[in-house]
Amino acid sequence: MTANSMTLVISIGGGYWKYDFVKEMPALNPEGNWTFAPKAGCFKVGPSKGDYSWWGLPAGDLTVRACQLDDRFVFNADGSFENIMDGSTWLEGWQGSDGCGTPVAPHDGSTKGSWIANKDNGTITIIGKGSYLGLAKVYNGGELAKPADAKDTIVYPAMINGDTMIVEIAISGGAHWYYEFVRSAAPIGSVSTFNTGMKVYPNPTNGMISFEFERASTVQNAVIYNTVGMRVLEVANANNVNVASLPVGTYFVNVTTANGVFTSRFIKQ
Repeated sequence: MTANSMTLVISIGGGYWKYDFVKEMPALNPEGNWTFAPKAGCFKVGPSKGDYSWWGLPAGDLTVRACQLDDRFVFNADGSFENIMDGSTWLEGWQGSDGCGTPVAPHDGSTKGSWIANKDNGTITIIGKGSYLGLAKVYNGGELAKPADAKDTIVYPAMINGDTMIVEIAISGGAHWYYEFVRSAAPIGSVSTFNTGMKVYPNPTNGMISFEFERASTVQNAVIYNTVGMRVLEVANANNVNVASLPVGTYFVNVTTANGVFTSRFIKQ
């Protein structure tokens, strides 16, 4: 047996059957808009691949880390890659803070990177200083001590099954980080259009959400999608939407006005 082939020999009644198999590698097309799966353990770390017992994102931190869980990892069809954080993300001590705050360069999404998916070895390569998938600090073989040490290229072992992506990456001492992402079929935004000019509040919410615009706007239509792109709620001519009936989780909302279509994200508690 090799990494990509297997031979099986079975003895039957004095004879033998021999089978040669080759591994069918799963498709590895990450095009689209990815976020962390909105659940406990969507990123975690442990001593070895498959053992992530050291630490995992607790359920109680889903709200605390809303500024991180709405970060988007965008794989564009032209091969470019974007980290989009809409002005806020979770910062750590190596970035000079601990909690939600303004993204720190070069991990602030201010420049586009690029991506390459290799089906044969099951990896996704992110190219561009400051571009990353998952946690900004984690790179092949270690974790950053300061932002200036950001790597130009990071290779992520990855597996995609439908709209779920699992990424596992080795760091120093044989340890591994695990990430789980979901891909949304909702319209993919860009730095210039996503959540620009519109605020959704309160966020997180357990009842109503409201829309506030930089330019005076009247809502013509608001459509809410879950993280796999299913339309779950639609309201016309209202600047407020009652989402109390929605299950706990993360959602997109597309709001149509005379000034254009705005897309944002919110968490339902």
